[in-house]
Amino acid sequence: MEHPVIIKIYFAVNKKRYSHIINPHSGYPVSNTMSVTVLIPPGDNSGEKSDVYSNPIFIEEISKKIEIANELGVSHYLIVLENNEILISEELNKIIVWEDKIDEKKITIY
Repeated sequence: MEHPVIIKIYFAVNKKRYSHIINPHSGYPVSNTMSVTVLIPPGDNSGEKSDVYSNPIFIEEISKKIEIANELGVSHYLIVLENNEILISEELNKIIVWEDKIDEKKITIY
């Protein structure tokens, strides 16, 4: 079984964390999201697709993240917002196993 590798890429200035992903609309780093994980079923270019599909979800404003995931046909996603709130798809929530105790109040299932 393969284990996912999580790479955190960001920088901090005056204790404020900035993402390496730039919002093309503003020209500034995205600041409302810490992480987006997208799982694509195995197949041709599934790794590339998961990487490519995660970026628009990461960049989109919070109120539209789920909408863009649905428009892209992404059924398995997990989004961690800057305030540590977790947005997770129903499909991914069915198969995920949390290793640490989590605050269920901060999780919204879509």
